[in-house]
Amino acid sequence: MRERVWDAWVSVVTLLLAIELPVHLALQVRMPGYDVLYWLATAILAADLVVQLRKKRSWIAIDLLAAAPLGLLPGGTAWEAIRLIKLVRVGGHMQHLRQRSIANGAVLQLVFFALWLVITAHWLACGWIVLGGEARVDPQTTYIRALYWCITTLATVGYGDIVPKTNGQMVYAMVVMLLGVGIYGYVIGNVANILANLDTAKRHYMESMERLAVFLRYRRVPVELQRRIRDYHAYLWNNQMGYDESAVLDNLPHNLRTEVAVHLRRELIEKSPLFKDASQELVRDLALRLRPALFIPGDLVFKYGNHGTHMFFISRGEVDILDREGNVLTVLRDGDFFGEMALLFEQKRTASARVPGYAELYSLDKASFDHATERYTDFVTQIRREAERRSSN
Repeated sequence: MRERVWDAWVSVVTLLLAIELPVHLALQVRMPGYDVLYWLATAILAADLVVQLRKKRSWIAIDLLAAAPLGLLPGGTAWEAIRLIKLVRVGGHMQHLRQRSIANGAVLQLVFFALWLVITAHWLACGWIVLGGEARVDPQTTYIRALYWCITTLATVGYGDIVPKTNGQMVYAMVVMLLGVGIYGYVIGNVANILANLDTAKRHYMESMERLAVFLRYRRVPVELQRRIRDYHAYLWNNQMGYDESAVLDNLPHNLRTEVAVHLRRELIEKSPLFKDASQELVRDLALRLRPALFIPGDLVFKYGNHGTHMFFISRGEVDILDREGNVLTVLRDGDFFGEMALLFEQKRTASARVPGYAELYSLDKASFDHATERYTDFVTQIRREAERRSSN
């Protein structure tokens, strides 16, 4: 965090110099408070040089030139322009920030492009003034007219009210025109791509749904079953943005996978009385072993008489526990667990479990349960105690 804040300070100071120095070279005027900016920039860039030396970063020569108070040399402003080489570092900071920002990377790319475009237009306007493209009136009017010419030329919509007169101005105008064509093409191509990628998840969801619809029609799946499949994916999109939690976790290294799993399942663990006094080691172990399972209205989680291979924890929704005839014995809600009897006593299911609405569950399979039995005896004792209490009711 401190490193990012420091990089931001260095970038701001460098960008201020990139705005002020061309104005002074073109119009021979200084921005208000320039002396304060100059020495503040010198101090910050010198401190950054020390930071980079300690980190043994490459391109130290750039930091050394930027930190040197070249403005004190004869013809100071021209030498001082060498400091703008530090913009290479600023570009690197922006690239690093965009890569680190997972959620807003495309937006930052658009913002940074607009910033560099403004700075480029500012420099080109100052260059037009140096070439005598504008009659010197007062500095403000001269700069605004030069910037107006630059924007209309870059945008390839030049009106012809300000035209080059000398050979140097004509060559300069041609370069700006070519640059404008390149920028126009870049904007059309990249802005369209950025805007298209602002909602990548939704685009992938729509593509997946189209492929699924084609498959279901091709295989002549019954209409009612097609509706249930579409409802399932719609719920998955509205509540989980269409992503499979297990697939996302599997792509992470073990340590990160553990931290994310604990974060995602902490609410379930905290709500369940079963984990009230659980050790942190048990919580982390079970967080990795629990597998998400989504059930749609009317689904049977398991059926009476079947062999049990999983127990379940309710993350969101309700589950009806049914007797052999299908009568509701009890209703379980968020934080409850069920299905442990078959695992504890190695017997068939003594009841059925059905979800009346959408239900998000986590399952614990037999292998994971046996692992917990061996390593966490207190956890199994709690389950046995709760199972015996339920059996006696």
